[in-house]
Amino acid sequence: VVFNTGLHTIKIIGIAARHLVAKAEVEAYMKGKGVPLTSLIVPTPYEDLLGILRPLPAGQNNRWLAIPMGITSLDMISVDDVGDIVRVIFNNRTGHLHKTHSVCGDKQTIKEMAQILSRHLSPLYFQDKQVTIHDYQQLNCQFPWSQDYANMFDFYLRVDQRFNVDATQRISPSVRIRSFEEWVQANAGRLKKAFS
Repeated sequence: VVFNTGLHTIKIIGIAARHLVAKAEVEAYMKGKGVPLTSLIVPTPYEDLLGILRPLPAGQNNRWLAIPMGITSLDMISVDDVGDIVRVIFNNRTGHLHKTHSVCGDKQTIKEMAQILSRHLSPLYFQDKQVTIHDYQQLNCQFPWSQDYANMFDFYLRVDQRFNVDATQRISPSVRIRSFEEWVQANAGRLKKAFS
């Protein structure tokens, strides 16, 4: 089994990001049952910009990225690249069995992400809104996941993440893991349409 796990935020710092806690609990259960397991800790998918992390309108062609990371880099990866990594793991099952891999395609600050989006999605212009964890939760309070995601970002800011782009590339040397900028370039049409 290849399982997308998460770190147990309650056990580590005492805050609940239920989607991460649930993954950690399921992983612990499978390990306890002796399931042959390879675990992947997957960071924020680039594709979340089309959903949960969708930029906010801020005028005709202006958009805000309201992601509460301050000046800390956000670890990210493309969902397609995760699929390629899983394929590599399945093709070398014994080499990855009973291991946990933290995979990552890129690390960018929100300001850097805004610059990349602005460069490739002109005339749209993106800026880092510089929101706090509390601001983020309030902006999304109409959604049932708002507190969990606010806590997840709080966790990301307070606990050193183990993601490493080079280590990810070593897991699957035959697969080119795309940077955020490469992903934006490849998906520029779809992103422009979604954000317009």
